[in-house]
Amino acid sequence: MQTVAFEPTLADAAAEVLESMCFTEILGDGPEGFLGESQWVSSTMEFQGVARGRFGLQVSADAARTLAANFYGQEPHEVNADQICDVIGELTNMVCGAALNRLEKASSFHLSHPESTIRVGKLQPFHSDNCSSRILQLEDGFLSVWLELVPE
Repeated sequence: MQTVAFEPTLADAAAEVLESMCFTEILGDGPEGFLGESQWVSSTMEFQGVARGRFGLQVSADAARTLAANFYGQEPHEVNADQICDVIGELTNMVCGAALNRLEKASSFHLSHPESTIRVGKLQPFHSDNCSSRILQLEDGFLSVWLELVPE
């Protein structure tokens, strides 16, 4: 897999998964340089195959609660922190798989189990020569999605 800008692929994969699993659509790009919101649900995982790397999602707290509620068919006030982390972890797995499939259709990848946590503080941007990221606006907040290739 060549190192290229994956941002459009990340946005397309996120849109596909969010629409099918959480009945949520992406409204557009988040503001450039955005670090707002004070609480985020973060989930990361690793992948190996023709390329090796890490993938992650960060979802603002209100948006994460809405995504979990939509996933479970409940009202936002009915979901708890464990359910929210489980859903964001599952979304991480599904978006990662969808993105890698778009990038390398004929290849298979081994995906680690996603690890999700609720974190207080500003969005942690990802910057490296081998990392692509995108901040997307949802109805109730923001989703940051990133993919980093590990040089061999």
